[in-house]
Amino acid sequence: MRLVRALGLALLLATTPGASAEQAPFLWKVAGEKANHYLMGSIHLLPKDVYPLPAPLMDAYERAEVLVLETDLKGVGARRAQRAMQRAGKAEGGLQSQIAPNLYADLQQQLQDMNLKPKLCDKLTAWFCALKVSIVAFQQAGMKPSRGLDLYFFKRADGDDKPVFWLESAEFQLNLFAGMPQDLGEKFLRSTVDELSHPEKKPADLIRYWREHDLQGMRSMVMDMRANYPKLHARLLADRNRAWIAPLKQIFASERSHLVLVGAAHMLGPEGLIALLSDAGYRPLDLSDANRARPER
Repeated sequence: MRLVRALGLALLLATTPGASAEQAPFLWKVAGEKANHYLMGSIHLLPKDVYPLPAPLMDAYERAEVLVLETDLKGVGARRAQRAMQRAGKAEGGLQSQIAPNLYADLQQQLQDMNLKPKLCDKLTAWFCALKVSIVAFQQAGMKPSRGLDLYFFKRADGDDKPVFWLESAEFQLNLFAGMPQDLGEKFLRSTVDELSHPEKKPADLIRYWREHDLQGMRSMVMDMRANYPKLHARLLADRNRAWIAPLKQIFASERSHLVLVGAAHMLGPEGLIALLSDAGYRPLDLSDANRARPER
């Protein structure tokens, strides 16, 4: 599940029980120098019932003249990039040569609990195993990459001839994982196994946090990662957030309105985009009815 948070979290249903029809989950407005812009959280694998999207999310898309994504989706999805990821994800000596015996044992238990083959990851690196198991967990919960918010708006923008840019290249995304030191890859797998075995950190809970615009619930996940796996948090979230501030400043200086769509986990915490942008002099306005009066840091 860390994968989805590193690449990104988001979106929800207007008709969710307990949510206002006008609620704008994980959506902020930023007043730029010459135009208003929008920040939207994203989850890359979503269930079918999130569509149609809440009206405020669609309104933000319609008002924006340019869409900015976390990464180049076309490049990431290209066959060459997929083959490169598969090659990088193979461990020469096998998974057991990369991780401690107790982690391998815990992984076996997790695979059994998910009704997966015990040797599913035996030929993979630790980081690739973490990604694979995370994605399977989401798919078992009825969530698919084809329903992700990023992909939805990317396809929509393509049909509308709306310009699309991104903050990171496909090559950067590959290296984000493939370039992990072995010990960090092991921590990535440990965090994934621990998270999937936790009763309050299942994929459905992540979606629920989004649907209810529960900033504190989502923030607790980010802060848990920051406290228990600081180097992983830095690589997957904090360092990237800081790197995005410079291009975001350029975006917010534009005369054209932009919709910036990145993972919801990137928004929260002391190194989150909302806090970093506030420190840079911006005042991101939470467009959710339930949280408009409670800015998140």
